Amino acid sequence: MRASKPADLRDLIERAYRVPGRRVRLSGNDLSALVVTSGADALGSQWLSDLARKDPFLRVPPQLLAAAATLRPNDPVRQALIELTHRVLAIHPIYHHYVANPTGTDPDQPPFVSSAKVSEAAKKVTPESLDVEPSAYRDAQRGLLRDNAVISFALLWVLQGHWSSAQFISEMTSAVWARPATEAVSSADIAVALVTAGERHALNHLVGHFLVEHQKLTAQLNQAKDETSAERQRADRSESDNLALREAIASERSRSESLADQVTALTSDIEAERTNRFVDKSHMVDDYEVLRTQVIRRLGSQVELLSDGLHALRSGSTPVAEEFVDRALTAIQQEVARLKELGGTR
Repeated sequence: MRASKPADLRDLIERAYRVPGRRVRLSGNDLSALVVTSGADALGSQWLSDLARKDPFLRVPPQLLAAAATLRPNDPVRQALIELTHRVLAIHPIYHHYVANPTGTDPDQPPFVSSAKVSEAAKKVTPESLDVEPSAYRDAQRGLLRDNAVISFALLWVLQGHWSSAQFISEMTSAVWARPATEAVSSADIAVALVTAGERHALNHLVGHFLVEHQKLTAQLNQAKDETSAERQRADRSESDNLALREAIASERSRSESLADQVTALTSDIEAERTNRFVDKSHMVDDYEVLRTQVIRRLGSQVELLSDGLHALRSGSTPVAEEFVDRALTAIQQEVARLKELGGTR
């Protein structure tokens, strides 16, 4: 016999918690037609707390959020399902410090920032905090709780518009899907699991997402290779330029050293020439003084002869005057000839 449809949203929630983990099977139209409330306390906190205690491993929140995702964003039932799930999660030990502030607007209640944080928080939950027997909280239950906690958190953030589908896949991949298996799985087991998966369109979404990511990574890799090649070429050119500059600098340094040697040699020659000129000048001054003294003495004696000749001429002694003048001229001519010889002229 086919089960009757839920009378209202409260009835839907109670049915979901009656068998936690059972899929909510209602069409979008049937969900949208549900009455959200049927009384002031119909969806009260105590009612939700009583339901939440029936689902310590969070099997129901993913189902409620998955059902909400089938409705339009502005549908009242969708908003009510999100709000109810939000309230249920806030009761759970994993979330009660965080999920009440999913957008980070309340500084006193910092939100989880990633699925990895939710996964870490799930590891700290104890059987006592869940109100279950230790024997009912083995590794399998721990993994189930961790997965449902992450899935609920991720779905909640997507439905509230905080994450894109790409972010959702990335978070789920890092926190749930990429978790290593506890035992070896053969290639055949993996192939059968993939081809027999009931939600094949979900695999299509995942494959499409990772293909796009692969294309992005390939493009980034190619770009990095191109940039690396360009940088290598620039480095080669720079090395070649540096080598040429080093050779030019070495050549200029050698030329500068040669010029410095020439300057040193010329400076030495100039200093030697200056010393020689100083010595020559001293000798010339001495020679000049000797010559001047000799010329003055000779001319002085000839002036006396000419004076005596002038006196004899005035006295009428012409022969005597001629003799004095002749002797003076002869002496002067001899002195002129000697001076010419000393000067190197004729």
